[in-house]
Amino acid sequence: MTSRKDELDEKPIEVIPLPTTDGRLIVIAIDHSEHADTTIQFALDGFINPNTDKVMLLNVRPSLQNHLYLELGYHHTPHISPENIQKLVQYEGKRSVELLNKKAALFLEKNIKIGAYSLVGDARYALEEKINELHPSCVLVGSRGLGVIQSTILGSVSKYLLHHLNYPVTLVPPKPKSN
Repeated sequence: MTSRKDELDEKPIEVIPLPTTDGRLIVIAIDHSEHADTTIQFALDGFINPNTDKVMLLNVRPSLQNHLYLELGYHHTPHISPENIQKLVQYEGKRSVELLNKKAALFLEKNIKIGAYSLVGDARYALEEKINELHPSCVLVGSRGLGVIQSTILGSVSKYLLHHLNYPVTLVPPKPKSN
């Protein structure tokens, strides 16, 4: 098991420079889910003031050890050659940066100042550390809408951030399911 420090050793990749201006800094944690899309839409639909606010998108990809464990399970983790490990790390990094660039374009279309970081590690700890570095005015995170039992068993990044950050956290609920 890696320690929290080991998981965060890789330096974040700054994909888009953030201009310095006065106004609020709003951090939005995103992943590849529809909940992240809902959170971004919430931000674009009036939460952000394009004249004064700036946005920082954060995406966290799991460390290789966590990735293999989550995908395959501890007992089924195969021996992987160093070349394939490197390819997997590069693939995950590229996928994260592509996501951040794609979502950043939505803000740029509305002339909103935008920046982004691709982080590595356990999402809870990586986000907490980066958010504490940034000192935002507020943090937006999507919620999967899990019940108490499900979020206790599966864990909840949004719940962790809500309880561990000293900044306002807005949990954006999932879109209602249509019947």
